[in-house]
Amino acid sequence: NLEKIAEEATKRKLKIHMHISEVKDDVEYTLKNYGLRPVELLERTGILNTKCILAHGVWLSQREIHMLKGKDVTIVLNPITNILMETGIPPIVELLKADINLSLGIDVSPRFDVLDEAFTLKKVSKMLNLPVQVDSYTLMKMVTVDAAKALDFHDKIGTISKGKRATITIFKMSSPEHWPLKAIDIYDVLVYGRPSVETVIVDGEVLVDGGEVLVIDDNDVLKGMKVAETILNNINM
Repeated sequence: NLEKIAEEATKRKLKIHMHISEVKDDVEYTLKNYGLRPVELLERTGILNTKCILAHGVWLSQREIHMLKGKDVTIVLNPITNILMETGIPPIVELLKADINLSLGIDVSPRFDVLDEAFTLKKVSKMLNLPVQVDSYTLMKMVTVDAAKALDFHDKIGTISKGKRATITIFKMSSPEHWPLKAIDIYDVLVYGRPSVETVIVDGEVLVDGGEVLVIDDNDVLKGMKVAETILNNINM
């Protein structure tokens, strides 16, 4: 049960990850069975006293957001999934105002990445004409600094700083759509321009160089995809 999970997480100093309030049915289920909204249930069972990474949060109420404020909690937004499944849009403005740690995640298909999620959230905030716009700097902070904070790696990665691990992604900015760079905010270039990845370094090891992946062959990826497809096709869902 949730109380036992909270107890073990505290004892073992573990993080708890779960999806929460992704669809309206989630809220209706906890109200019907426990008389509480999802975050209220997490508070009562002690889950919110641990370090939590909660995905979605589409149907969070203002009271629930207030309960999350000041807790060691990260809400991982998944705008592409929410749009494709037509589940709604998370209360972005309220979450930002409450200063809750936010990050971006992928919850639908590996062909999307966090920059796709950032671009989608940017478009959503503009389309809805939100009173607080999600600027590109904030979005890039979500996928770097704030993501590292969510995983307790903020002292190791997330920024290029002395003493931190050499974990860096370098983008190619020489395509025509990225010029003139002096006239464009660099964060907007990353979110809107979708520059190609030139180099990836993880903990000092070069994994991608000149846009070429060095540690795995394309054929190995295709073989793995076929195996995964076979397994998924054999699952009775």
